Amino acid sequence: MGGGKGGKPISIIEKRQKKALEQQLKQQMKKAEQREKKTQVSLLVDESLINRAIKEVTGLNIITPYVLASKLGVNVGIAKRIMKELISRGMLTLVSKNRRVIVASVKTS
Repeated sequence: MGGGKGGKPISIIEKRQKKALEQQLKQQMKKAEQREKKTQVSLLVDESLINRAIKEVTGLNIITPYVLASKLGVNVGIAKRIMKELISRGMLTLVSKNRRVIVASVKTS
């Protein structure tokens, strides 16, 4: 009684497999693009940008990543990297830091 054909036609199964493979390829391409973006961002923090940052922060009392990003016209993440570099070079002194914000001041000699 009742019941129909058992299983799906082969063409539908092949289409599903093809679609799944295409999705996997898209995900792999996205991952590759993300890796390229990460390397490009690290290249954006070069010596000329750090020199510009030094010139911009000399007149400021307190420096945050947002202030530095707005002065230089870069992303806040890049501004954080620049601030870390300037602190490691000893040009800025660390006032306060938590997981989100770095607050620094210009080192007075």
